[in-house]
Amino acid sequence: MEKGIGEHRLFTTCEIPAIAPTYRLSRELEEEANKIIKKNIENGIIRESSSPWRSSIVLVKNKNGEYRLFVDYRRLDEITIKYSYQMPRVDEILNEMHWAKIFSKLDALSGYHQVRMHEKNVEKTAFACNGKIGATKTLHPPI
Repeated sequence: MEKGIGEHRLFTTCEIPAIAPTYRLSRELEEEANKIIKKNIENGIIRESSSPWRSSIVLVKNKNGEYRLFVDYRRLDEITIKYSYQMPRVDEILNEMHWAKIFSKLDALSGYHQVRMHEKNVEKTAFACNGKIGATKTLHPPI
């Protein structure tokens, strides 16, 4: 994808960093978080950061017993300028697909990581784990 096309931008009401307190994690959850973060860094999804912006993380256990890491962006959301996008209606989408003969199923599990973040906004997506600054959403997601 060409740089600048399809990049997400975060417009905020101020440039004073949003800093959220980190949630306390048990030793087990901290180890799980570190494994997930390390894997995401290795896969190029996130990168290490020294950003002054900081959001907290939470871990949620799936039905299969594996943990998923979520970033709590509520502090960032409070100062983000909202913009609306009119989602197409389902009947309109289906009408556009009337000619199709082949359909595929996509797993949206990592769909969030497929959206590029504009370089100037990457630092705003920083998160922390047990008080240590973690990593930010990558500029170049895997395709």
